[in-house]
This record gives sequence, structure tokens and C-alpha cells, in this order.
Amino acid sequence: MCRLMAFVSAQTRDFPSVVGENFSNFVELSSFHKDGWGIAINNAHKSQVLISRAPERASTSAAFDERIHQLHGDGGLLHLRWATSGLENCDENTHPFVHGEFSFIHNGDIRPRENLDQFIKSELNEIRSGETDSERYFYLLLTEIEKLGIVDGVKSAIARIAQVCTYSSINSMLLTPDYLIVISKFNSDRIPTGQPEDYYQLKYKVEDQTFLIASSGWKQEGWQPIANGTLLVVNRDSSLGAQNIEQYLL
Repeated sequence: MCRLMAFVSAQTRDFPSVVGENFSNFVELSSFHKDGWGIAINNAHKSQVLISRAPERASTSAAFDERIHQLHGDGGLLHLRWATSGLENCDENTHPFVHGEFSFIHNGDIRPRENLDQFIKSELNEIRSGETDSERYFYLLLTEIEKLGIVDGVKSAIARIAQVCTYSSINSMLLTPDYLIVISKFNSDRIPTGQPEDYYQLKYKVEDQTFLIASSGWKQEGWQPIANGTLLVVNRDSSLGAQNIEQYLL
């Protein structure tokens, strides 16, 4: 299980400047979600993705403190990992996962993860570097989006997962040069032991031409919750606002 955060903006930003004074509260969630951190940054309509990640606790990582201020762009993903039981803490299993111009983060557990392989494009199965369900989920999304487009592709991937696997959560964020795609889909009866009822809740806000979204567990006054079973597609236009956010049911 993990904590997720993403932004897209009309300006070049970094995560601390986007989030503001409460950013340290989010980073402190790594005291529990301590198995890795990762950052992916890019710019709208540009294919290059800047990535930095390590299988260590973010709040005590000198590398995290340096890179979180160095990486700038008008879109980004941030991940704090709590490793699924049985999966190694290593670079290959640490989010974000990147393929070409796409980057991806996930919170949840999909089992049995190997059941997804049959639906993933063969070239993507061959380049998988780790053993996580999350990397497989990413490649399944890319496979279906290539065939069907963003909205129908995401819906098809979610249907495939439900068909052959069980899951606690498939909450995820996919960043492309043109869109930020947010999936809110989870089973409320599979919240990890000891975690609050809103553990899988995603919330967002739009402010200063910037869309910001994150997992729960820290100060988010004034943020809007996203309903379970929702897909958000945020168009990375130069003038972000409500008209740039499309919402679909999953």
C-alpha cells in the first residue's frame, strides 16, 4: 500500500511549491510508507520524463530532499511505497514506472498478479524489470489505451483486472504529455489493518492554474473528494480549470 500525489500546472513548478506549507506533512507519511520513494516530472507536449527513485524512506533520505527541489516541470507524480508482502524492496519494484513518455504510480494489491500477463502486449511483458502487480497494471493500461484510446482503454483494463484478479485498490495516476489520468477504484472492506476508513480516498484541488491530487492521511482542508469508481482525465491545457477536467464512471 502506498501514498500518491500528482500535479499538472500552467507554470513550471516543483512539488514543494505546488503543495505549500503542508508538504512536509505528506512526506511524514513515509514514516509508515517507508519502503521507497519516487518522483517523475515532465512538461506538457514533451516526451522526456525526468525520474528519480530509491527503495528507502523519503523523510530521512538526503537524495529525496535534494531531488524533490531540483526536479521542475508542469506535471509530476510522487509516490511513497509501503511494499506488498513478499515483494522485494529494490529499484526495480519502486514507483514511478516509466515507459517512453508515460509514467505511472499505484496504491493497492492485485492478486494473482501473473494473471494479467496474458492481456499485456508481448513487447511490454518482455521488458518488465520488476515483479510487482503495479508494473503489470501499468503495462496493461498502456496495452488497452493503445488499442482503444484513453477512456475506453482504462475501462477495458479495469474490467480485465476484475475478470481475472482480486484487489484491495487499483487507485492510480498516469501522466502523459497531454493528460493526467486518475483512477479511483477500491474495495472498502480491504483497507489494511489499523488504517482509517478513508485510507483509499483521493482528494484534489484546483488553484492558481494548477490541479493537485493526493492520497489521504495529511492536512487537506478544502480539497474535493473523488468518489470510488471514478476516472478523471485532466487535459494539460495552458489554462487549467474545471473545464479541463472530465469525469467518467468505472
